This record gives sequence, C-alpha cells and structure tokens, in this order.
Amino acid sequence: MSNLVASQIMAHTDVASRAGSIEKWLAVADICRCLNNYNGVLEITSALNRSALYRLKKTWAKVCKQVGNPLL
Repeated sequence: MSNLVASQIMAHTDVASRAGSIEKWLAVADICRCLNNYNGVLEITSALNRSALYRLKKTWAKVCKQVGNPLL
C-alpha cells in the first residue's frame, strides 16, 4: 500500500495537484485512524516519509497545515 500511495502522489506533475493528493491521503489516514486501522495509518505515513516525497519542499508548503499537522 505504501508503494501505491507514493506512486499516486508522484504521478501528478504540478505542485498544486500533488499537494491536493497529499491532503487526500492524509484524510484517508485520518479515516483509518478513526476506524482503528493503525496498519493503514502506518502505511500511509511511511509513504509520506519516503525521501522522494519528503524532499518536495514546494509541495509540502502548499499542503494545508490544519490537515497535515495531526499525522506528521
């Protein structure tokens, strides 16, 4: 699942759509947390912490801080 999340985010070519995709996956991780699916939360957060995604400084700057802070 971690590969799926990372590839779905990296498939977007522009910064704004990548940021939107990150916000979507953060929302999915929050839903997983509410359902006590901690394995899903761990898979999504490990994908977001991969070096290929972590280095996207301009993309992370566009991610809504209210969405991004609780999980990362």
